[in-house]
Amino acid sequence: MATFDRSLRVRAPFEDVWAFHNRIDGLLALTPDWLHPRVDRVEGDDDGDLVPGTTICLSARPFGVAPRQRMAARIEEREREGDESGFFRDSMVNGPLREWAHTHSFRADGEHTYVHDHVEYDTGAGAPGNLAVQSGLAAFFAYRHRRTRDELES
Repeated sequence: MATFDRSLRVRAPFEDVWAFHNRIDGLLALTPDWLHPRVDRVEGDDDGDLVPGTTICLSARPFGVAPRQRMAARIEEREREGDESGFFRDSMVNGPLREWAHTHSFRADGEHTYVHDHVEYDTGAGAPGNLAVQSGLAAFFAYRHRRTRDELES
């Protein structure tokens, strides 16, 4: 299984960062507009919180012209340790990769928060396929982290 890691420090309190990443709206805010993302269905928590067992069925239509691609992810774990740290992990139920598990970790540092993304994935195409996805993940998470700062830093 291949891995990808990326971290950032956000000038925002832990509570704000945690709350932002706890909602489907946060997920959509971190998805590039050119993918034309859409939440097709949410199975689980009715108020939009991303709690264990919640499955998010999404679709994307890259550049608005490609056929709509569907995928689903399930929140597997979510733990919070007071006002200092927490994490959640989602896995791909169906989608373009054979396997995908994404752990989002958060740790308070005064009025700042460290965010760490750890992804384990397998394309099903061996090392060359995993290497090709690696560069796409670097660009995707650079975008996500830039948007995280835009949304949370004032």
